[in-house]
Amino acid sequence: PPTQIADFRKTCLSFYIEALAQIRKRFSFEDPLFDLLENVLNPIKAQKFEVKDLSCVIKRFPNIIIPDTENLHKEWKKHAFLDFSELNMSPDLPVEEYWNKILKMTDGTGEPMFPNLKEIIKVLLVLPFSNACVERVFSQLKLIKSDQRNRLNTDTIAALMATKAAVKNATTFEPSKALMHAKIKCSTDGDGDGEGRC
Repeated sequence: PPTQIADFRKTCLSFYIEALAQIRKRFSFEDPLFDLLENVLNPIKAQKFEVKDLSCVIKRFPNIIIPDTENLHKEWKKHAFLDFSELNMSPDLPVEEYWNKILKMTDGTGEPMFPNLKEIIKVLLVLPFSNACVERVFSQLKLIKSDQRNRLNTDTIAALMATKAAVKNATTFEPSKALMHAKIKCSTDGDGDGEGRC
């Protein structure tokens, strides 16, 4: 019946309106961080030099230790004045790929061209867009470190988590020759029983 469909649509619409109102109430979209990320990380805007210096980033993240802020500003300007066409650096590159190429650049002596800029960009690129991935890691950690396995050391836990992330299906996993011939190092755990712990 058409009235039920109309009622259903009204209910859905009111749900979406309320959800949006709750999101706006809980999150601040006025934070200048959003514009900052867009203007600094976006290759097109970074190449256009819309942000003249990175004081705003340093002010927003005071825990980033940049020993030479004057050189940081010089590096930011030097980046903006690179000949991107000569370097074959399209502004359409994905953000991570673009900055990876920029930050790997070296000068004539083989020294990194942008050491201070690298510290800032690294921090901006790792800002999480949500905490869901962190919660997943803690969930995986809880599954690995159970009551029966509570004496696992940090290296073992890290190796188990890496294995879990890399090997999705044990039945179709084909290890490489290098992995098959790799030697696993074990250290003694220091309790005197002669048994090592990996």
